[in-house]
Amino acid sequence: MGGTECRLSSPAGERLDYVGGLYFYHDKLWSNSDQLNGSQYAGFNGIAVTDPGAVDGVLQNTIGTPVVDSYAAFAQANVHFTESWTLTAGLRETSEHKSASIINTISGGSDPSTLSASDLAARIANTDTSTAAAMLLGRFFVVIPILAIAGNLAKKRLTPASLGTFPVTGPLFTVLLVSTILIVGALTFFPALSLGPILEHVPMAAGKAF
Repeated sequence: MGGTECRLSSPAGERLDYVGGLYFYHDKLWSNSDQLNGSQYAGFNGIAVTDPGAVDGVLQNTIGTPVVDSYAAFAQANVHFTESWTLTAGLRETSEHKSASIINTISGGSDPSTLSASDLAARIANTDTSTAAAMLLGRFFVVIPILAIAGNLAKKRLTPASLGTFPVTGPLFTVLLVSTILIVGALTFFPALSLGPILEHVPMAAGKAF
């Protein structure tokens, strides 16, 4: 998962300022979840079944692999007539492709071949409902705090640049940004690698195999 944005902007403080650039985002997730229904599942969810084994003791395993590829080009220009009047024009073209593969495996409970049509339908509906709820929360629930943060930032007033302002257009900011991305990425993946492939190869290099 990651995104890259390249932008070109004009110096600040001019009568005409502009910004333009390209954006790319790739997101590939993998999830594996299990759901085990208990004896009270049907009654709690209001599911009418003649055979409690249609949903009781059923283990549902769901493996999902959603993939998102997004491309965008954007440009914006501001003409400052006075301190309180500014004309802004801009455009953005976005192309996004989403795909997902979801595999559901159901085991346990009564033998499906012994269930009635209504009980079998209830069993399948349980799978569809839980999967839809997981996809809805996983995809859209995380957007709410992001929009809240964006709205809060949009309300902030612009402060004129001063001697204490850290410029974001110079090489120092670029070095700090790239270094932060590399350090955070290393701290994210290194623990998993050290407990897996790296830990295995250290004894293998010493002539020990598992």
